[in-house]
Amino acid sequence: MVQVMSLSSADPKSAANHGAAPAVIPFIEMVLDPRAAFASPDAVARHARLSREEKRVILWGWARDLLREAHAGVSDGDEIEAALLALSWFDAAAAHEFEDVFPASDEPDAADDEGLP
Repeated sequence: MVQVMSLSSADPKSAANHGAAPAVIPFIEMVLDPRAAFASPDAVARHARLSREEKRVILWGWARDLLREAHAGVSDGDEIEAALLALSWFDAAAAHEFEDVFPASDEPDAADDEGLP
């Protein structure tokens, strides 16, 4: 079971927090909007105060958000790769399941060029 907690964490993406006291981010906000709470999936994975289970839950949410974006046609392949890699450190099976359901890349495959003049 995930322990509900709040963390004091400076938001590296916000210039407003530069030099200010760290913001308190409730755990539920980290789960619902991980990109607002962390600069990258790696920042979640390396966070010193989160448990392995909390990191897994947050990264699962990050991957879920990216999957929604991918199905809407607006996705960042590098961010997807980073999120799935970080998730795999805490839940390899979930990361694999996400990999299987992400839409195929629009980049042409070398095999697609066979037979073209």
